[in-house]
Amino acid sequence: MKKLIPLTTAFVVAIGFTACGTQTKKGEEATEQKTETSALERPSDAEFRSFIVYHHMEYMKTTAAQAGGTNKLLHTKEMPTEGLDPVVTPALDHIYSKAVIDLTSGPVTVEFPKVEKGRYFSIMITDEEHYVIYDEMFPSGTYVFVRKGKDMKVPANAKVIECIGDYPHMFIRVQVYNNADLPNAYAIQEKIKLNGVSKKLEFDNPIKFVLDNSDVYPQNKEMLESEINFS
Repeated sequence: MKKLIPLTTAFVVAIGFTACGTQTKKGEEATEQKTETSALERPSDAEFRSFIVYHHMEYMKTTAAQAGGTNKLLHTKEMPTEGLDPVVTPALDHIYSKAVIDLTSGPVTVEFPKVEKGRYFSIMITDEEHYVIYDEMFPSGTYVFVRKGKDMKVPANAKVIECIGDYPHMFIRVQVYNNADLPNAYAIQEKIKLNGVSKKLEFDNPIKFVLDNSDVYPQNKEMLESEINFS
């Protein structure tokens, strides 16, 4: 029996090494396959940037169509439901107002009512590349959008929002305390006044449209040009 023990042990160890070798080989193959799949699925920086612009501009086109044109407010009247709203992870106690601002015919003004401090009320402005260029809590009074580089007259005492593109997007949030409070939130929405020439927003190629109608950021221009037909 004593002679059999080392032989049995050696046999088990040999099997163990064989199994480990097999597992290691399979593991290496799985790792190689995973790495190859990951490399294939990862978009380039240019594709990623183009996707953001493409998605944002298609959303803008839809918003303008739903509002009846550019420079028109679109008010949501129902509380958002996460997963069923165009807004990613929306605040579930807010209703929204939004508009595609169109500066091709001149400056655009917006008048905001004064809202009590206890109720969340804010504006957020994004450019055509989906960067936030202006935001403010509790806006009130007159604001004017102007196109950078163009000589546009502005009303006296208006807050100026300078834009590097012809089509900034305005997003307004109004807090709702509960369902019974909805009429009060609606009243705030109705007091917001947007003044500007309204047109239909049309384009076939979102990337080209942004390149043609915006002072694209230098670090993004070459990427967008390389993916001009992205879809």
